[in-house]
Amino acid sequence: MHALCVETAGPLYGVALVDLPAGPAGAGDAGPLAEVTWRTSGRHGAELASRIEALVADHGLRMGDLDGFLVDLGPGSYAGLRAGVSTVLALASATGKPAAGVGRLELDATPFRQAGMRCLAVHDAGGGDWAWAVVGPGGMESGPRLGPAGSVGESVPEVDVVLGEVDAPLADALRARFPGARFAVARPWLRQAWWLAVGGWERLRAARAGDLAALQPWYLREPKITPSPKVRAGPIGPSEG
Repeated sequence: MHALCVETAGPLYGVALVDLPAGPAGAGDAGPLAEVTWRTSGRHGAELASRIEALVADHGLRMGDLDGFLVDLGPGSYAGLRAGVSTVLALASATGKPAAGVGRLELDATPFRQAGMRCLAVHDAGGGDWAWAVVGPGGMESGPRLGPAGSVGESVPEVDVVLGEVDAPLADALRARFPGARFAVARPWLRQAWWLAVGGWERLRAARAGDLAALQPWYLREPKITPSPKVRAGPIGPSEG
């Protein structure tokens, strides 16, 4: 089962072509065929489309030869998520193949939840806010939520692991809140597209072609859109004296 995995939620973009188990085998049986990671220059959709086209062609495949698509649903940057999710939606619609998504926080927790651990996954959302979720062995238990540092892990009784993007002050606060938890703050950016295969292969197997309603990016906050400095406010058309 050949699948294309698309990661555009973080500072590094990535696409991976993988061979997923078609039956009930474990995710460890998935085989990476190729993977490429890059830092975007701002041409989100164009860069992504060209990388995908090259990756698939380099393996003698056409887009219709793929069996499905996986995408990171965020939270993350507005432009990145829009590019990644819209690209996967377009490819799934054009090929008639299934697609599935995995949230960024659940993706971060994949190796721990697959080991039976309950995780608090955290993402620095900027502006003094943090996105966080509780992820258990069965997947998302609560969240994602957005708020200041003091709200992270609020009302959560116990977790085994705290992971993700956690700075020193927040780490100190969470160690006091969860004294028995392990901390794993490093994030495997360079293999994030590959983690989509590990964390989402069961979801893709269960997905049906044409059923794409669940592929909704998690923005958490409205995008900040400002007028172009080249555009002047005022009436359009000839002025009347």
